[in-house]
Parts: sequence; C-alpha cells; structure tokens
Amino acid sequence: MGNGTFQTKISIFQAQIDAYKDFLEKVDELARSKWTQFDAMMMGIRLIILVVSLVIHLSFIKWASNQIWVIKGSNCGLIEKPHNNKVLSFMTVAVIFGLVLYAFYDQLMK
Repeated sequence: MGNGTFQTKISIFQAQIDAYKDFLEKVDELARSKWTQFDAMMMGIRLIILVVSLVIHLSFIKWASNQIWVIKGSNCGLIEKPHNNKVLSFMTVAVIFGLVLYAFYDQLMK
C-alpha cells in the first residue's frame, strides 16, 4: 500500500513539473516573440536623437572651453576669449532637433 501511494505521488509530482515546464516554455516563446521585434523607424529616430545630443554636448564643450570666467567682487560672468572660431550655435542645434521631432511626431505618439 505504501509503495502504491508513493508511486502515485511521484506521478502527480512529475505531471505538475511537466505542466510548469510547458507553461514556462510557452511564456518564454511569447516573451521572445514580443520583445525581439525591431521597428526600423523608431531605431532611426533614436539614432538621430543620439547624434543630435552628441553634437549639442560637443558644441557646448567647445563653447565653454572658449570662455573665461571672471569674478570681480560679488559679480561673476563670462568673457569670450579673443579669436573665437566658428562654434555651432546651441539654438541652431535645438531648432534642428525640434524640426526632427516635429517631422516624426506621429510615429513617436504611436
């Protein structure tokens, strides 16, 4: 009697393990199918945002390196170094970035 109930419990336990394994395989398959889809348009937009951000940061670093901090008493300010070469304007980059966002607004809101 003890051996029969032991075998029954093992078979029930094995069936439960098989059911969990099947469930996890289905969840794994679903997760892979949903999370591995690539949207070329959004990838392109994000790449453009990355490049624009890089240009903004580099232009600001270049601009900041051409400034001299002056502190007189309680006043402080920036004085531009002489012979400043062409520096990409932050406003120009911001306008370009805004135009790109405006152009892809519909895609971003999906």
